[in-house]
Amino acid sequence: MISNTDTLTAWVENSAGVIQDNNNLRGERSLSSQDVPQRLVVSYALDLPFGQDKHYMTNIGPTLNKIIGDWGIDGVTSFQRGFPLVFSSGQVNDVTLFGAGSRPNLLPSCRKSSSASGNARIQGWFNEACFAAPSDFTFGTEPRVDPILRSDGVDNFDVAAFKKILFGMQERLGFEFRVEVFNLFNHKQFAPPNTTCCTSNNGNFGVVTSTDPGTNPRLIQFASKLFF
Repeated sequence: MISNTDTLTAWVENSAGVIQDNNNLRGERSLSSQDVPQRLVVSYALDLPFGQDKHYMTNIGPTLNKIIGDWGIDGVTSFQRGFPLVFSSGQVNDVTLFGAGSRPNLLPSCRKSSSASGNARIQGWFNEACFAAPSDFTFGTEPRVDPILRSDGVDNFDVAAFKKILFGMQERLGFEFRVEVFNLFNHKQFAPPNTTCCTSNNGNFGVVTSTDPGTNPRLIQFASKLFF
């Protein structure tokens, strides 16, 4: 079973971040843009204990066993922290004339994390007031990759149920029917928020405007196979 999160992609978080000053490599030290401090994946396959020679209903006849017996479930459950955010300054700064990048200034003693929760958070993923444009010919103080702010994490359940039916001489032939559900709870995987700071025409700074293109809503598919 292929997990829905196997196709998970990232947008801004997969960039390395803007390098500002090639003469100050210490100032470019940061987390990797693909840093994931916590990830848990649980894979399982389980034959249900119902039917002949099983723990429950073991004395049912062969006809009823064709319906009740030989059921099973399997799946993949994934939990993962989001990728760190990468910020840039969209305001014109003359340092870029010399091939340098431009990142915003981080205001001192300002709490970057958003206090919003639930659906309200997509309109303000972080505290936009903590960021400001650097003056001309100066470099911003925001790290190349932010060590605190992260995009949405992974919370995904993929589950399948299957039924085997054996027949023929010595039951050497069989038929299996499967129902597979990807993203069982229809959990949204948000794309990273807009992280381009300090432009007058960017009203979406700090706003999540879409879901991640590598994820899907709940998908259900059916499959069957004959084995011999």
